[in-house]
Formats: sequence, structure tokens, C-alpha cells
Amino acid sequence: MKNENTQFVSIVRTDTGSENTQFVSIVRTDTGSDVDDDQSTARAYRHAMSAPDESKQLARVRANNFVAGNLVYAQQILCNCPLGLRQAALVAFGEALHTVQDSTSPAHWGFQTWYGIGLWGFGPKAYYAYLHVKAKNFDPGPNSNLDKATADLWKYFQCSSTSPPLPSDFFKWNFDIKPTK
Repeated sequence: MKNENTQFVSIVRTDTGSENTQFVSIVRTDTGSDVDDDQSTARAYRHAMSAPDESKQLARVRANNFVAGNLVYAQQILCNCPLGLRQAALVAFGEALHTVQDSTSPAHWGFQTWYGIGLWGFGPKAYYAYLHVKAKNFDPGPNSNLDKATADLWKYFQCSSTSPPLPSDFFKWNFDIKPTK
């Protein structure tokens, strides 16, 4: 999906030259944050969205807990594990990053309701999913909210003893608008 490439471009633009960039992008693609199994309404909060039977406030709380949990896990690994296990920390970071990056998309912003995919090419859910993908299928460019959110999350990718305290709300960024040509 082109949006995965957009999120990867933001990772590259905001990384400070460490070896993390390539692995995070591979992990995020391989863990399948945007594959069908992860597109259930029950997991909408992992994409900064709400399920049909869930308030936007509850979805935001669940998303914040998901992001914080993944960052804490990554920090614990970075504090206590040999260098060879750094990949596990990057996997957890990539999961947190995906949620925060999604929140800057106009198709996600404000924890919009996700109704699921349905069967592609059939029914109203499939049409809604098509409109959703179409709305987020662009790169907002340098200095976008996507880049700001991505850069902001990088600062937590370190041992908790040296990391700034985790915020109670990771979703402080506005949505990006598709640039005009």
C-alpha cells in the first residue's frame, strides 16, 4: 500500500542517521500493521481509529495505552538486553510508531469510526474502505505533521533511564492536508 511507503519516507526523513531506519521500515511492513487480519474493528485503536461500538475517547485511551506499552517494552529491552536483541525493541517501536503516524492522516484523525473492510469489491464496507485508503494515499512532505509525529516518537527509543518521560497523550498532532501541485 502506498501509505506504508509514505510512512517509511517519513521515518527516513526524521531519523538522525542511526541504523534503525531500514529495520523499522522492514519490521513495520513484515508485522503487517495494515494487512487484513489487523483491520478488524476490534483493533481500530491500533490505527488511531474507533470501533463502531466504541467512543472516540475510549479508543484514544486504548491507543495511548498501546503506544505506551510498546514503547515501555522497547525501552526495557534497550536497558537490559544484549545488542543482538535490539531488533525486538525495534519491532515494538514500529508498532507504536504506526499508530501515531496513522493519527496524522485525514482518514484517521480524531479517531474516526472504522467499520472494517468487508469483502473487497462488495458492499458498503468495501466502498468505505476504498474511500479511506484514497483519502490517506499521499505524502504530505517535509515538515508535515506526519514527520513531526515521527520525529517526536524517536526521542523515546532509548533506555528508560535516559528517555524523557512518556506523555499521557501521544496524539497531539493535527492531520496533514494533501499538497497541491
